[in-house]
Amino acid sequence: MKKAVGVFAFFLLLLGCSQETHRFEGTGDFWDVRFQAEVTGEDRQTSSLQIRYIGDGEAPSTVDYYLDTPAGESSRTGALLEDGAFQYSGGGCSGCAVNEADDDIVFTIDWDGESEQIELQNEDQ
Repeated sequence: MKKAVGVFAFFLLLLGCSQETHRFEGTGDFWDVRFQAEVTGEDRQTSSLQIRYIGDGEAPSTVDYYLDTPAGESSRTGALLEDGAFQYSGGGCSGCAVNEADDDIVFTIDWDGESEQIELQNEDQ
């Protein structure tokens, strides 16, 4: 009986620790973008974003961006770039909609009077 309870508890632990990681990426004429969502529960996730300037010439010092996903939107004004790149991690929510592997995600970035829109695709599909 103890063994059966132990096995049952182990499976409950595994179910409670299930996690999915969805990696989305896209490249435009000026920017390379990667977005990652780690879904840690039915209504919980953490996310990270990486932006890298790949255009000709000098990278801008700041950008404004807008990330539109079926699970929600995220934006930032005046994001500071370091060596042509910006990285954000630690975003998350609980009790929210979460990203799915087949989500359509659109990333829009504005800088120095320019704008680019990039569709991000799941790199695991």
